Amino acid sequence: MRAVYLAGGFRHRLITVDGDRWPMIQAGRSDGVPSLFLHGFATSKDAMLLTMSWRAPWQRVIAIDLPGFGEHDLPAGAVPSPQYYLEGIEGLRKQLGIARWDLVGTSMGGSLAAAYAAEFPSRVNRLVLLAPAGVRPGRVNAFMQGIEAGVNPLDFASLSDLDRMLKLAFARPPFVPGFFRRSLVSDATRRREATADIIEGMREFLLDGVRGALPRIRARTLVVWGDADQLTDISMCDTFAELLPDCRCVRIPGAGHVVFADAPREVREALSNFFTAP
Repeated sequence: MRAVYLAGGFRHRLITVDGDRWPMIQAGRSDGVPSLFLHGFATSKDAMLLTMSWRAPWQRVIAIDLPGFGEHDLPAGAVPSPQYYLEGIEGLRKQLGIARWDLVGTSMGGSLAAAYAAEFPSRVNRLVLLAPAGVRPGRVNAFMQGIEAGVNPLDFASLSDLDRMLKLAFARPPFVPGFFRRSLVSDATRRREATADIIEGMREFLLDGVRGALPRIRARTLVVWGDADQLTDISMCDTFAELLPDCRCVRIPGAGHVVFADAPREVREALSNFFTAP
């Protein structure tokens, strides 16, 4: 991954926030309003590289590993909750000396981005939500039924579990080389207890905890959804569009939950139109 960072012009840093070191990658211009990219559950900052790289020529782009994911182990004694993550993101902003930023969040990262925009409205310039969690869908699919029942459908401790998860998340699952497959399973197994704590602490927030915050968001917002999403059902798009004061919703046919991987060209077009609009 370090070789990938170098090839794409990304710099890897560790930023200390309240005594905890947050892994971060960044690239792009130093002037203007930067963009912070927030990854989804069970992934990392590296998952955002595909979406970040094409924005770098126009603005500074930043991605972090949220506590409990990627290179960022959950600190000893930390109690994962929505407020814990929101305060960490705000602490990161202060540490970086950024006055305002654009937020781009996917899945769990989308729900955190929306909640942050509601809690810190003066700090958010524009908001992009890619298949975000956080509101109860009009259609409760099998994945959401599992979450409500206390199951973690994204839990994986074997290669077969990983394959099942990839089929859930992608309409067209990507090829993952054997070495990376084994590494992903090993890391997930090591963190299984902490991951269960995160799910428990975030369950209510991810199920419907963002709904009340949406009317308080003042940032112009783009919501992008794939109509083949098996995790956050596309029926949730209507709820976001209804409750967000300034929102445009783009639906992409045939794309799954990781919409920017299943339909990169369409997502880039939607984001480009959004960011260049007056």
